[in-house]
Amino acid sequence: ALQSLFDTYNGINAENYLNGTAQIKAALITAKEILNDENASVDAIAQAYIMLDTATSALIERTNFTEDSPFNFPDAQGETNVLEAEYANLFNDTAGDAGYPLQISSSDWASNGKFVNCLNNGDYITVPYTAASTGTYTFTITYRSGDSKNGFTISEANNNFASQAVTAGADDRAQNTHTATFEVEVIKTGAGVITVSANQFGAPQIDKFDITLKQPPLDRTPLDEAIKAAEAYLTQSNVYTADSLEELATQIKVAKNAYEGTELSLEELTNQITLLDNAIAKLIVEEDLDNLYNQLALATKLVKKTDVYTSASLTLLDEAITTAKNFLLLDSYNQVDLEKILAQLIECISGLEKIEIADPKPEGPGQIEPEAPIEITPPQTDNNSNEAPAVDTGDEMNLALLSGMLLLSGISWIMIRKKAKQN
Repeated sequence: ALQSLFDTYNGINAENYLNGTAQIKAALITAKEILNDENASVDAIAQAYIMLDTATSALIERTNFTEDSPFNFPDAQGETNVLEAEYANLFNDTAGDAGYPLQISSSDWASNGKFVNCLNNGDYITVPYTAASTGTYTFTITYRSGDSKNGFTISEANNNFASQAVTAGADDRAQNTHTATFEVEVIKTGAGVITVSANQFGAPQIDKFDITLKQPPLDRTPLDEAIKAAEAYLTQSNVYTADSLEELATQIKVAKNAYEGTELSLEELTNQITLLDNAIAKLIVEEDLDNLYNQLALATKLVKKTDVYTSASLTLLDEAITTAKNFLLLDSYNQVDLEKILAQLIECISGLEKIEIADPKPEGPGQIEPEAPIEITPPQTDNNSNEAPAVDTGDEMNLALLSGMLLLSGISWIMIRKKAKQN
């Protein structure tokens, strides 16, 4: 008995009823669990049957959708709710219906046995609804048509989603059932009114709309927090350079426009957060930039002192100078790169190695180098010459020594003579 009752109401479209939709959904879930449980007790089966029977007995089929009993958009990703077109509110333009007024017709081809017929130019239907979630919804219309140009415009009274024209036609004299799919981006939750208006060629015979939540509501909080965090840096003009703060301010403006846009996707939200992070990373500390210029000026002077520092250490410094100059030529800077380049330059400056010069061998304490002995060359005589040999005057030291010796000899002789006289 439970299986039979379950099969009858399984897949029931709760949107076709005025009340009891939550109860019947819960009862169907419970019944399915019991039926799948091989060890379910007789009492459990009986309770599930009573629960489902009570829920289905309380159902009251609706006549149409109203503000008090609207159509409910699905609120879970992948969930589909079926909007049967025969419950829409009809607005017929009698002046232009040419004897074919807008109406609800019956046929076996329609899912619930009924469909909207003769929705001609000037006619429209409305469906009050409520949406618990923003996001992208996929609409799939089931229809029949006798004109390939048939179509309609779908819109929302409060602009909760953008209006769009949809073509849904066929050339088979409405003998076959077709579908057409389009997407609607709901930007505001809550109550609204869907309006479907025929185009100039008339709308097709409409059976239903299967509405599926394709993409769940986008949580914009991460982008909002990223914007606020970035804005905090704009107050630190005494820390960061004006140019880098200006670039950040520009990116914040772009991110705000994306945040407030109606077509913000998860991919774009993530991209905007990344761009903000990049702009923050490019904030340049004024003091670090000044220090880089000062260190570069010092390094440029030191690298020329090839007579003071070793070739290897000067080569490393020259490479650091080139890196720093290339960095300063960029259109925009990155603080992380700035810190690395500054550290490298300072390290190369402090790492300069002086050229070693060998010192002379020091003298030991108390050691005096002996003077070279004075050599006196005896005069050379020529055995064949009768003349006395001449004194060699080429050595002033030998001449002075000889003169001193003659003077001492003379004095000694005088003193001997004087003593002899006294005696």
